Amino acid sequence: MVDRLEYSLFTLDEMASLLDHSPFSAGTASALEHVQSARISLLGGMPLEFMLNLRMLSEAVERIPDASTRQSAVHILGRLPRE
Repeated sequence: MVDRLEYSLFTLDEMASLLDHSPFSAGTASALEHVQSARISLLGGMPLEFMLNLRMLSEAVERIPDASTRQSAVHILGRLPRE
């Protein structure tokens, strides 16, 4: 059974892979930075920082111009815990 931390890390890694393999834009670059920061916060046991990074990630995802990437990223975001 996968615990919550492992699941969240897997999901963040999935998001990073999506963004890495998507057409470059300021939105994808910003989103990738927030994914990396969220991962660090999660591993460091900083829940407030993690939640802040998820919020900033969500905002960055909305600015991704490629519709397919944006839709996939929104779907992945929906699987991340919000508490």
